[in-house]
Amino acid sequence: MLDGIESGRARLLLPPLVRLVPVLRVLPAPVFDAVADLLGINTSMAHFTGRAAPIARTGAGGDDGARSP
Repeated sequence: MLDGIESGRARLLLPPLVRLVPVLRVLPAPVFDAVADLLGINTSMAHFTGRAAPIARTGAGGDDGARSP
């Protein structure tokens, strides 16, 4: 999904299951949770790792580039 947004595409295709989720919300919460577990919705992001945090760069001696008057 993010690739579509970042590339500026006008249309983004999503899996058909995405359209089913709002319909399933009318079910009682325990039933919805069981269906979500069955479909793998609750574990779909379990192994996701985002981008690594940028490494702060400093010059020799801890100089961060800031200058004092």
